[in-house]
Amino acid sequence: MAAGVLGAALAVTFANPYDNPDSHAFEALARSLLAGRGLVYREPMMPGLDLFAFRSPGYAVFLAGSLPLGGIRLVLAIQGALAGIAAMLWADLAARAGGLRAGAITAAAILGLGLTWRFSSQLMSETLYVPLLALGAWLAIDVAERSRGGRAPGPWRVLALGATIAAAVLTRPAGLALAAACAALALLSPPARRSLASALVVAVVLWSPWPLRNAAVLGAPVPSLTSGGMNAWAGATGRPIHEAWVMSADSVALGERGLDRMFWRLARDEGRMRPAAVASLTVHKLHDYVMPPAPRAAEWPHILLWGPALAAPFVMRRRRGSGWALPGLPLFVWAGHALLATVTLVSDRYRFPTDPIVLALGGIGIDALLKRHGAARGSLAVAGWVTFGVLLALTRHH
Repeated sequence: MAAGVLGAALAVTFANPYDNPDSHAFEALARSLLAGRGLVYREPMMPGLDLFAFRSPGYAVFLAGSLPLGGIRLVLAIQGALAGIAAMLWADLAARAGGLRAGAITAAAILGLGLTWRFSSQLMSETLYVPLLALGAWLAIDVAERSRGGRAPGPWRVLALGATIAAAVLTRPAGLALAAACAALALLSPPARRSLASALVVAVVLWSPWPLRNAAVLGAPVPSLTSGGMNAWAGATGRPIHEAWVMSADSVALGERGLDRMFWRLARDEGRMRPAAVASLTVHKLHDYVMPPAPRAAEWPHILLWGPALAAPFVMRRRRGSGWALPGLPLFVWAGHALLATVTLVSDRYRFPTDPIVLALGGIGIDALLKRHGAARGSLAVAGWVTFGVLLALTRHH
């Protein structure tokens, strides 16, 4: 509760709702919903073209439900509160894996991450996606632990997990990483297989109205969104995304689906004609995803805990009752995000949702090092891993 109140206060204090260009688009979608026109809007750089699936619907629906209650400032307060609650969920998972000390380190690191509050004070889909990701991971691990312990997780937990997965996928396409991580956990944890599989079925059922609606309005069951081709093209070529917008403005006659197909085709052509260059760019994007490319004050918690996070899977003792769930599921989610980001684009926004996973693993790693080596030697081991992370960040920066 305290973290939620603190988060709400910070988000309102640092309010900058339109600091990113996507904010106006999401608000336009929300206003369209409130006016009864449905999920449709127009981008200024695509004059005359109604866009039906250019953005994921989840955040627009959230805005449409929140704006009438108190305007933009209330939306930001809710987003800040959700960010604080998400931090506590990750802290709880770290505490389950390592103990109270690991949880406390995780909570302090996430709450001290400048990006948490910089992004919570803006209108952007990550502000909803981040708490959904935290809740989904928390529920999946809870279901796995209960199943492994011989306790039935109960239908409401399974339904809640499925609904959270569906909401995450409908908020950002990267939510597929959470779904894939739950599927991987089901394969590796036979006692939880039935419950996790049921949750995934629920997620598919709740997600399915979106592609069905797209089939009705666009003539094709678009499963996610129609702006993916732009990101794939920018990711394959290394060109600024602004150029893709200019190209779209020049080719608006192709329509929404036609523009998306055009960019996917150009991205594939780039891969065929310049495979070495695309491969090199992909490696650089993965490097940027693993470690922030330019250390700033907002990134230091990530940088300081990256080394202990890397150590965590090797030094922690598997917690009885968790099986593959801790730290397996968070690692699966992180890897899924890494794959999706390196195929498209890597930026602060795209890395931010999985920053808490690095910080939680960092808290677990510090706790495990101290437990394994004792206070004196453990502190030296922690200092060594932290130094390794800092040196890697500084080397990447220069």
